[in-house]
Amino acid sequence: MTTQPIDSRPHLTLQWILTVTGVTGIPAIFLPFTVGTSPWAAAFGGYGLWQIALPAFLSLPVTYLLIRWLIAKKLLITEQLIACLLSIASVFTTLAVYVKDMAYPADLKEWVAFILPLLIICSGIFILVRIRNKKMFNPYGAILCLQLAYLANCVLSLGAFIGEWQSGAYLIMLTVTAYLIQLILVLKGDPKYDAEPGA
Repeated sequence: MTTQPIDSRPHLTLQWILTVTGVTGIPAIFLPFTVGTSPWAAAFGGYGLWQIALPAFLSLPVTYLLIRWLIAKKLLITEQLIACLLSIASVFTTLAVYVKDMAYPADLKEWVAFILPLLIICSGIFILVRIRNKKMFNPYGAILCLQLAYLANCVLSLGAFIGEWQSGAYLIMLTVTAYLIQLILVLKGDPKYDAEPGA
């Protein structure tokens, strides 16, 4: 008697909906985030803001890898390695903002913007450890790393300019929301998916 292979894509329909929603992070790169400046302009326009702007570009590899995973059910080892390296570089870039440019918080809004990205990074490490033995960790762990790096940076940017958002910021917020729901689904798991074959 043979058993059916377990699909490596739990909550498949919802994952597709969230992936399509997260695509909004790509045009957001080129749309004004605040004061008429897009992440692209902030990174390459001579503003000296590349450290806070470049991680917004992670929506490109995240979208590509999510579609690859949802269609092919797997990722190449090289794709996973590149994703992990990009996420590590992005996290260090975000942390560098704290060292170089971040002023001491003066009010509650600034404290939230200051602390929340750090909580996301710490929570991300916890999630990765929590799901390391689940079947979806390979290959979704690499995508998860990128999403966490994106979330930490974008929450820092959104919090720093709250009340001054423009179209790009709202699209990034939509992408952030989609990624957060995907992370919740990953942490929650899927009983059918996590069950052993033949159980």
